[in-house]
Amino acid sequence: PTGIATIMDDCNIQVVEFNFDGLGDETYFWGAPSGSMSDGFIISGRLDGSGEFVDATFDLRLPMDRTLDEMDLFAVYDVVSGDAMSQGEFIIP
Repeated sequence: PTGIATIMDDCNIQVVEFNFDGLGDETYFWGAPSGSMSDGFIISGRLDGSGEFVDATFDLRLPMDRTLDEMDLFAVYDVVSGDAMSQGEFIIP
């Protein structure tokens, strides 16, 4: 998967130009602390099984009980296989 993720404010992330083949067992946008992908949390509905995404835009809101302070990594993550299909680190400019 490819795309550009931007932190919009303290609880919203926008993903643009998102491309993904839609494959995976149970795949989501995912936030996690650095070095601990498995300790992360779901940020979106399921991405697999809905077909291919081409240049899609997503406006994502963190779950009510989560904050951006809890995540350094943003990924397309398959919770069944434990594979991050694509990931990036948020860096303060």
